[in-house]
Amino acid sequence: MNNHSFEELFQAYRTFFGKGDALYQLFSPYRICPLGAHVDHQHGLVTGFAFNSGIDFLFSETTTGKVEMCSLSFEGLMTFNVQRPVDEKQNNWGDYLRGAVWALQKDYTLKNGVRGVVKGSMPIGGLSSSAALLCGFVMAIDKVNHLGLDKLQVIHYASQAEREYVGLRNGILDQACVVLCESDKLLYLDTETSDYDLIPFGQNLKGDVPRELP
Repeated sequence: MNNHSFEELFQAYRTFFGKGDALYQLFSPYRICPLGAHVDHQHGLVTGFAFNSGIDFLFSETTTGKVEMCSLSFEGLMTFNVQRPVDEKQNNWGDYLRGAVWALQKDYTLKNGVRGVVKGSMPIGGLSSSAALLCGFVMAIDKVNHLGLDKLQVIHYASQAEREYVGLRNGILDQACVVLCESDKLLYLDTETSDYDLIPFGQNLKGDVPRELP
């Protein structure tokens, strides 16, 4: 998160919630898939990489279990409680937050909620912003509840939430790119086994198609 993004989120947090809370920062990147998009639906081999645009989170812990989240990209303050069963979908961006908690509640008793602000750095569409939001919120709930999730668990719960709660048909490519990718590396993922490799970008990569102008 750059200084401008932090200041914008910090001012928004103070506007909505006041001050006095210990704040956490979290960044969840967008992804690009050069080869294999939708092959993950069939448990195939896919590639992808994350880049330095995505969704910034600024949040604090609530010990009552209450979730209060607002977005600088969408309208509405999303409120619910992680200590209670999650309501049905409400067909707004908060469904991704509720879905994350719904998936985690299958295996964990959640006690602490979050209060915070999120902001996407690019227009929505084609970059798996939903996966970035879901993975980021799973990690936020993990943080305040001290669940100790590993990367593959974050992918599992975010993917489960998107498929079974939100109702989108997808595999794990988007979530895997958000969670596993590293700077200047291509993710090569077997979506059947979840085995993966991170391949460094070469400085002298050459394709088979000549690029000289006639």
